[in-house]
Amino acid sequence: MSKIKLAVRKAYQECRFFGKISPLNFIYALVLDYLISCGKAKKIYSVIVRMEIKRNPLLAYYSARVFFLLGFNHKAITILTELTKRFPNHADLAYLLSDCLWSGNDVDSARDILETTLENSHRLKTWLMLANLTNEDEDYQRLKKLWSQYKEKGKVPPYHYNLDSYISTAAMRSKNYEDAIVLWQSFILKTMKEKCVFPKSGGVKKFSSNSAAKALLDLDETLKSNNIEFFLVSGTLLGCIRDGKLLSHDKDIDVGIWSDLGIENAIQAVKNSGMFYVQNSRSDLALRIKHVNGTAIDIFLHFREEGNYWHGGSKLKWSNTPFELVKHHFLKRIFLIPKNYDLYLSENYGNWKVKKTNFDSAFDTPNATVINRYEMIVHTYKALALSLYEKNSKHSKIHLNTLKALGENNFVSNQEWH
Repeated sequence: MSKIKLAVRKAYQECRFFGKISPLNFIYALVLDYLISCGKAKKIYSVIVRMEIKRNPLLAYYSARVFFLLGFNHKAITILTELTKRFPNHADLAYLLSDCLWSGNDVDSARDILETTLENSHRLKTWLMLANLTNEDEDYQRLKKLWSQYKEKGKVPPYHYNLDSYISTAAMRSKNYEDAIVLWQSFILKTMKEKCVFPKSGGVKKFSSNSAAKALLDLDETLKSNNIEFFLVSGTLLGCIRDGKLLSHDKDIDVGIWSDLGIENAIQAVKNSGMFYVQNSRSDLALRIKHVNGTAIDIFLHFREEGNYWHGGSKLKWSNTPFELVKHHFLKRIFLIPKNYDLYLSENYGNWKVKKTNFDSAFDTPNATVINRYEMIVHTYKALALSLYEKNSKHSKIHLNTLKALGENNFVSNQEWH
């Protein structure tokens, strides 16, 4: 019932944003949003191209969303540029236009749109998108200055877990690792004085097994139609083998492709499928995408070396004994998985038959090796801040010991932890 209420509320808001709350517009918004989230962009397109959308800004907006999902960036940008002039306070319009511009490699214009949006909207998502557009030091210094200005004006909290996470992400993307470390050290000191803002439930979004299953099936259809071999790994493989379903406490879907295939082929396969958004990643070892229903998917490049198959991310690499792939029935489809899945899962999880709902791939995987010390330090500081806020002394102790092992003994030893 909550999903229905959310859909109705969203449809009403879209109609209100575009200035006309009529029964027809409400139905348009409700149906189109639902169909897009189901991956039906191609079917919507076949109808929209025959409609007169210019007179109805609501239809124009949904048309732009469909055009973007199908890779028709120029059409989407044309529509969105006009709409943002008429409706400057519609943040989602700006976000979509920024994504279209970024996808077309016009990063400067994408950033300008978001900075303008900050003046009209208080949504933290704007800061997240600005952080993800940061690549060079010049980009980071610009964002850092903007952040300072907004804090001085009282427009954003001085210590906010999510916002500080976005700024530290921008720092790491631009290789300003020391800035990210100092940011979290300061944040932790304020956390102990209870002067920080934390989101409810630690900022972790609920993972829907049904939505995730739909996303995996759509990925299967997309990659197979482009002759791209992929296989289930990590938590997705664990759920498949142990539970016969996707893990309800997971955060995303994990699949692998062989490195000699190249990540660009996977990007092109999903980019214009009408079912996925390609996200900006800090690592060239993995592709991060999001299904239209909100499910996140990591596609990891797997490298085959003598005696070792490995994959990695921004801070860690995970090594496995070489394996061959076999077919396995899952979700009424056939997927590829490692033949000796017991060995694979044991290397990843230890006793994988015992459920661990608070498993963290950064700290709890036996086969992990740090490949970027700074990334790992920042990740651990961030985890420490959350454990201190939650008063989880067990996790705090683990994170403090990890920081010591990573060479952060000065900061750790100079504080009184409680």
